[in-house]
Amino acid sequence: MFAYLSKKISIPNEKKLKSISWSKDHGYIACGGEDGLLKVLKLEVQGESKSKGLAAQTNLVMNQTLEGHTGYVQVITWNEKFKKITTSDQQGLIIVWMLYKGAWYEEMINNRNKSVVSSMKWDTDGHRICIVYEDGAVIVGSVDGNRIWGKELTCGNLLAVEWSPDSTLLLFGLVTGEVLVYDYAGNYLHLRSLCLPGKFLTSCAWEGSGSLRLALTVDSFIYFANLRPDYKWAYCNTANTIIYSFARAGSQATFVVFWNVKRNLTRMISVNQLTHICAAEDYACLVCKNEPVGSGSTLTLCNAMGISLDSKRIQLEPTQVLMTGNQVIAVTKSLIYAWQFANPKQLTGLTSGLSSFGRAHREGFERLCHIDNQHQKLSEVSGEETLLQDRLTDWTLAKKPASPDPVSTIAVSGRRHLFVARLSGIVNHYRLPDLHLESTFQATDTRPYRMQVNCDASKLAIVDDSGVLTMHLTTDGTCNGSALLEDRQKLNDFVRKDVWDIRFSEDNPDMFAIMEKTRMFIFDRLQAEPAIQTSTFICSFNNLEVLGVLLDELVALEDQPSKDCLLRVPVKVFRDCQYVLEKEGPTKVQDLLDANPHPKLKQLLAESCLARQDLDTAELGFVHCQNYAGIQFVKRLRNVQSKVIRKAEVDAFFGKIDEAEQLLLTNDRSDLAIELRKRFGDWFRVAQLAKDSGALVKDAELAEIWNCIGDHFADQMLWDKAAGYYRQGGNLTKFAECLYQLEDYNGLERLVEELQDNHSLLPELAHRLANIGLAQQAVYALIKCNRVQEAIDVHLELNNWQLAMDLISQHFPITPGMGNYHKQQQQQKIDSLLNQNIAHLLDQGRRVHAVELFKRAGKLLQAAELMYQEARDAARKGTTSLLQLKKMYVIIGLLMEQFYEQNKLQASVKAKATNCAEASSTLAGLLLEERERTDHQVDRLTTNTESNKSVWNEALGRNRKPDAGDRPTDKSSSSLEKTPDKLSMGIGGRVQVSEAGAPFVTNRRGDISRLIDQPWRGAEAYHFLSLAQRQLYAGSIDEALRTAQLLRDYEDILEPRTIYSLIAMCAINAKAFAICSKAFTKLETLPNLSSADRKAYEQLALDIFTLYQPSDQHRNPDSYEMDSMLESETKIPICVVTGQPVTDYQFWMCPTCKHSAYEQEITRLHSCPLCHFPVQ
Repeated sequence: MFAYLSKKISIPNEKKLKSISWSKDHGYIACGGEDGLLKVLKLEVQGESKSKGLAAQTNLVMNQTLEGHTGYVQVITWNEKFKKITTSDQQGLIIVWMLYKGAWYEEMINNRNKSVVSSMKWDTDGHRICIVYEDGAVIVGSVDGNRIWGKELTCGNLLAVEWSPDSTLLLFGLVTGEVLVYDYAGNYLHLRSLCLPGKFLTSCAWEGSGSLRLALTVDSFIYFANLRPDYKWAYCNTANTIIYSFARAGSQATFVVFWNVKRNLTRMISVNQLTHICAAEDYACLVCKNEPVGSGSTLTLCNAMGISLDSKRIQLEPTQVLMTGNQVIAVTKSLIYAWQFANPKQLTGLTSGLSSFGRAHREGFERLCHIDNQHQKLSEVSGEETLLQDRLTDWTLAKKPASPDPVSTIAVSGRRHLFVARLSGIVNHYRLPDLHLESTFQATDTRPYRMQVNCDASKLAIVDDSGVLTMHLTTDGTCNGSALLEDRQKLNDFVRKDVWDIRFSEDNPDMFAIMEKTRMFIFDRLQAEPAIQTSTFICSFNNLEVLGVLLDELVALEDQPSKDCLLRVPVKVFRDCQYVLEKEGPTKVQDLLDANPHPKLKQLLAESCLARQDLDTAELGFVHCQNYAGIQFVKRLRNVQSKVIRKAEVDAFFGKIDEAEQLLLTNDRSDLAIELRKRFGDWFRVAQLAKDSGALVKDAELAEIWNCIGDHFADQMLWDKAAGYYRQGGNLTKFAECLYQLEDYNGLERLVEELQDNHSLLPELAHRLANIGLAQQAVYALIKCNRVQEAIDVHLELNNWQLAMDLISQHFPITPGMGNYHKQQQQQKIDSLLNQNIAHLLDQGRRVHAVELFKRAGKLLQAAELMYQEARDAARKGTTSLLQLKKMYVIIGLLMEQFYEQNKLQASVKAKATNCAEASSTLAGLLLEERERTDHQVDRLTTNTESNKSVWNEALGRNRKPDAGDRPTDKSSSSLEKTPDKLSMGIGGRVQVSEAGAPFVTNRRGDISRLIDQPWRGAEAYHFLSLAQRQLYAGSIDEALRTAQLLRDYEDILEPRTIYSLIAMCAINAKAFAICSKAFTKLETLPNLSSADRKAYEQLALDIFTLYQPSDQHRNPDSYEMDSMLESETKIPICVVTGQPVTDYQFWMCPTCKHSAYEQEITRLHSCPLCHFPVQ
């Protein structure tokens, strides 16, 4: 890094400066100093400055002195939004300045007269200013001068103040280096208080490496404190999934991990501005702040796999969020919001989408209520009105003043009860899902921090902000439910300290587990079991087992969780029952079961008896547990005679698969071991056992193994691995699917080759190949399974019209008695479809696409005529360059050459046929036949006037503007007659439709005949025109003149005015005034020439021939010889490279366009200049 001084501004009278502030948005600079000095400056970059960045020259455009202060101006702050300056001096005087008509004026004055201002700052929106004084006073005011709140801080001298970017927090800096955090309303943000014994706290220190332990020195003692952070996490109890979040250094996003602890599968997603995570049953909800700041939050509903199901944008920033199985509850300090989301499991049945209730339930319900509203009653409406009121949320409640007794914490019990604890200890009991207030009671005198409710909503556990746990009844006067059996005095006397987590049992209202410091206590009827040393967060408590997770270690592992972070703690009665079963047997455990008739204990007894193969007692236990699967297993086990096999089956029933397999293999029953692994779907182990054990495995069973392994890889989208196993298993259908997913189309083609004729997979493969445009392969597959008609349809869909005709000729031969009826029927169908497509393209003005379609259908003459019409229209409009027009006519020539070759091939085929007496092998006869046939196809194609728009720019170049070198000096205009409103372009003529709709034909046989006889004339015309212009600009005057004279034979294609203007220009430069005179004569006698242009030509000729005689000058004898060759009636070949007559006996001829060129000229080129055929 380097720094240097770039500019200096001196202050008059050498007054000392004390403060400076630079407006970030508007560029003003305010500086203050002694004797009330306050100046506002502005630097602007010169508008005509050529330098950029820091090197640009700047001018001082404002230098205003503001008067009002008398002492040192010490603090200056800008209000960027409202363009205001706030200043303060050493006497405590505060002045707000405003900009008016380009000058700064005094707007407001304030003087506290008690202390000096240390700092001032406007919030991000510019609506509030915070002023701090050295004596600890803090004042927050509005932009219009009103006082919002004030506070005296007695913690020391204040030095600085700063707003948070979202204007919700205030940071105060003290002289001692301490930082205090307050909210925007002036409330001190308290995280946690820890009471220490002793008198004087002298020092504290954190343990290193990110630990959560703190060492404190008090008097003559050292105390250690453990911190339990409020992690963002939750647990889906029915899906066995833990959701937790963590952050990574250098990333703005928060990562959320969904960990299925049963299957040990994880999925990680990233979110922004995550504030809360909650979960219930199979669903989780992620709460994120919206952007920009202050625009509310978004609730995202996910399933246990982390897949988003729904989302809801709300105008709140909740402080706490909880879930039930069908609702998300979010609370702020004063509001309670409930979103009853659409549960996918309940959106089933025919009536779910028909009734208004079904539609409303699918979209979800939203409800909002204020904590101070104590008189909420259900609306006495029904039907559609109730649904409408449930779905319309009154967001105006969010604008009401904050409650003086705000919400502290919330808890839910099942899907029907919501308890909201307030700061004063009052608890509101709401009925879900409609948020109807049921009751209100005073639960505690302290500030609630955490709250839990038992499963029957009869007891309430509250942990206050100092960690003291107390138990309360959910009603103020009477006890209900299981609380009737409880001694009320004993419940009121129950107190536990340093509690930071609590969870009630989901199936027993009298059992709960708490975390007290680093110990877990499980209570049954307020009687504590022996403590367990751990620091886990409690996930769930059901089936006499507490599930905990070590979140400190889990978050440190990020997205690689370990099952070592889980802790499962059974209750004491369960452990006792296990001990008795192991030591004394099932007969001694009946007393425990009678005292604690829990289904889990009965299941434990049944499983223990099953392990001992006491089938009668085990069956009775499964009956008491209502375990139908266990009952059926015992019945099946009775039919097994071998004790070894029975023992293996029992081990498999308990999930001990490896032990069961080893037992079977040891007793030489590898077949049963294989069957066992099949039953549990472990196909990899099945394959390994079949290979190593030497068991006899049938081919069908082996194929099943490979196919199941293939299914495993296919489920994970590992198509390459799945394809190999499907191939081994002989499942060609799934093998083809894998090849298709891998885009291995060569593999699909090889598979088609391998399949037998009429294989059931061939139509599906053909369909897949046709979808990706592989017409030949798809047709081959269809022909192989005798679906000729579908093969023809594939060719037609992919515009392979000629291939479709060939297919008809091959597979629809002439049969006795039927003749060629089927063949003609197919050809008529193809012709009808082709005409429809051509008409559709012409209606859209896509004539070039119609040409391509004709070419693909083998209708080369029709394609050439359509292209000829396109070229004539483009030339008539005069907006197409010479190069593009030449390309059009070259395409016409190539199409006609292909037409000749096609007719030759057809003639040779007809000559070989014995049943075609009228066949002829001469090309002239075929051309005459084709010409006569086209006269009857006049009304095949229809088009509007708009369809005559040129689409050549779409095919060869989009909206390309021709330059001067690509076209003649004057725009070409056509003398063709105007087309009527509606016309139909036909083959060999034009069908024009009058307003009454009666067709009448204007024949153009001459154009079609010339197109057949001389297909390269158009290309020659534009080629020689471009060549003459290039030669003229290159200075080859004589060559340009001779090339231009060739254009006289193309007056039917080129504009005569263009031809003779070019000849006259070349003749003037070549001093060939005789030729120039003839050209001017032609120009003056043009029929469509205006009188002004004719006079201009006459005047120009007069000016030229006044100076020069109309005779050729300075021309060598070779020139005259060349001119005579051009004037002779003998057809002389013209070199397409130079435009000059070919006089050599040996010359080069293009095999495509049959044009000639000098050998020494063509050897310098790579292709024919006319048709671009490669030169060998």
